[in-house]
Amino acid sequence: TYAVHLSLDENGKVPSWNQRAKEIAGGTMFETQGRPLDELILTPDTKDGFLASLKSPAWEDKCLELPARRRDGSTLMTEIRISLLEFGEHRVFSAFLHDISARKEQEIQREHEARHDALTGLPNRRALMDLMDKAIARSRRNGHALGLLFLDLDGFKAVNDSYGHETGDILLVRIAQRLKK
Repeated sequence: TYAVHLSLDENGKVPSWNQRAKEIAGGTMFETQGRPLDELILTPDTKDGFLASLKSPAWEDKCLELPARRRDGSTLMTEIRISLLEFGEHRVFSAFLHDISARKEQEIQREHEARHDALTGLPNRRALMDLMDKAIARSRRNGHALGLLFLDLDGFKAVNDSYGHETGDILLVRIAQRLKK
């Protein structure tokens, strides 16, 4: 994880930032000073939302999760905490960015594991119930019929008993691969 600190004016322009931010965005302070944050590290699809957030009156512990663009063009997920500093009529935003890519990848992995069978990778009962609810709602909304196909592997216990659980697992994986195709 890294901590990037930068200052922003009310228009999202960067008057100053720390060395770590410069390493990510590239360029010297002279080249980047006064340029909008969206040109330096924000991705194009997050620009409007971020600038709208700067205009929001609620700045106490403001925290956003946004992708940021590295110097090489790749992206990483960041958590941005922004504080408003007021000096008379002059407003400046102080922002700290933290790389949360690893945490987000872990969340995605945990969600996948909770909704998919570990052996076959097929959606499990929990995922089926969610998908069924959505399919039923879509069917009602569109006025279309809904069909459900149920497969049962008759005699599968005999495969495990005769050839072992490892062979049964191999068979299940192959069946799952065919179903996915």
